[in-house]
Amino acid sequence: MSEYSLEWLEPAFDDIAEIAQYYKASADIDVSRKMLKKIISGINDLVNLPYAHLYVRYETLREKGFRVLIIDNFLCFYKVVGKTVSIYRVIHSSRNYNKLFF
Repeated sequence: MSEYSLEWLEPAFDDIAEIAQYYKASADIDVSRKMLKKIISGINDLVNLPYAHLYVRYETLREKGFRVLIIDNFLCFYKVVGKTVSIYRVIHSSRNYNKLFF
């Protein structure tokens, strides 16, 4: 059992719902399920090795402690504070993520 807990912030939940909706509309349901399962599984694994992923490249976000988990074409932005891994956003890599935080 991990010593870290996982906290999903509301924007991350909204992002997952948006991703699900996109895949539901543009791909078959099996592709949608596989992608969501892969994203959520990767995020859930953060409690085991929360420091294994890089800090983000934008200095303003890096200074605030944001790290990024890359899952296929998706980026999961998170912070580790104490023993909690907080999931802030899950977005497609083509988006300008720096604007999402400011």
